[in-house]
Amino acid sequence: MMRVRLAAAIGCLVMTGSAAGMTSGLITPPEVSGWRELPSRFDLGVSLVLVLAAWATFRLAPRRLRWLGLGLSATASLRYLTWRATSTLTLEVPADAIASVLLFAAECYTVSLLLLGHFQTFRLRRRSTPPVRPGTVWPTVDVFITTVNESVEVVRRTVIGCRAMRYPGERRLWILDDGRRESMRALAEQFGFGYLTREDNAHAKAGNLNAALARTAGDLIAQFDADHVPVRSFLEETVPFLMDDEILAFVQTPHHFHNPDVYQRNLLLGGSVANEQDMFFKVLQPGNDHWNAAFFCGSNAVLRRKAIADVGGFATETITEDAHTALRMHARGWRSALLRAHACGRRHRGNLRRRAQATDALGHGHDRNLAGRQSAHYSWTEVGATHLLLRVVLLLLLRNSAHPLRAGARRLRAVGRALD
Repeated sequence: MMRVRLAAAIGCLVMTGSAAGMTSGLITPPEVSGWRELPSRFDLGVSLVLVLAAWATFRLAPRRLRWLGLGLSATASLRYLTWRATSTLTLEVPADAIASVLLFAAECYTVSLLLLGHFQTFRLRRRSTPPVRPGTVWPTVDVFITTVNESVEVVRRTVIGCRAMRYPGERRLWILDDGRRESMRALAEQFGFGYLTREDNAHAKAGNLNAALARTAGDLIAQFDADHVPVRSFLEETVPFLMDDEILAFVQTPHHFHNPDVYQRNLLLGGSVANEQDMFFKVLQPGNDHWNAAFFCGSNAVLRRKAIADVGGFATETITEDAHTALRMHARGWRSALLRAHACGRRHRGNLRRRAQATDALGHGHDRNLAGRQSAHYSWTEVGATHLLLRVVLLLLLRNSAHPLRAGARRLRAVGRALD
């Protein structure tokens, strides 16, 4: 723990130094090409004060390190945009002007997403399972395992994990097979599961779940992908949330992966960097949960059947049916919860193309009935505009030899000295 705190402190000190150097241009007017060659004594004093403030924060209030880091990041980013707007735009030649303005617009949009992310993660909510009074009747639960082409060996592990889950109430276990395979039917019979299938694969996973909803009757739905293996206490830890709050639509738990993700594998990073999902489930989703905007992630969750019926079933018009279903629930006034416990384990199966498609789909289709804070947290995924602007700039660079930046060697050296 101490190593983590020390690393965070060093990062904040480095960021403080950078922010201090960039802020100095706002305190004292620049003298040379938008940047001074040497900082004044006043600016050095400001930098020293900021560094001392970062160190004092680390020593006296380590929990506030995140707030300090967010503030310094916002300061440095806004100072960068100020420099870009006042010193680097090329507007004389039409081709240069178009490329310069589009590139600057992409950067402004990216910084706006960064600031939205800071707002999103300003407070991270941590929940604990509410107590259940002795003698309380637990709701009935239908446990769904969705599959289409996964091997029997993969599904078997999930089946064994679901069967081993402890639960004081009544539960029914189901395999939802869109592959219509006799081997999967035999697996269900071997472990005492119900087996559900359908004539076609309309609407993919969402259609599979909606078809199963029409043939089951449990108060709650515990949803697992074919390769998600729950811990024994999964239902005991999640269901009490839905018993304690009648307008809670679902409880989501993190996706814990025990093999490298697509970035770790393709970049040969192994375990030297954190898993991408750790960032999402340990930072972004807890931030969403603080604003009642945590969304359903397709698996490792328990949902209230009444809430699903209230929004007309799982969303079928998108490949991200999980998040869009949660969006509709929030728009209808339902609440959500995130339990930050590793209640399941799985293996990564995605690739970069699928990851990009899912992220792009997630950023569309927001409901106007969402609360403002919820709409903001669903909006952070809309990165398509940045991609489009950068592609246009690249095309202008390749075809017209456009120059989107006005920054000679002397100016870049001055920038480097200011950041040192």
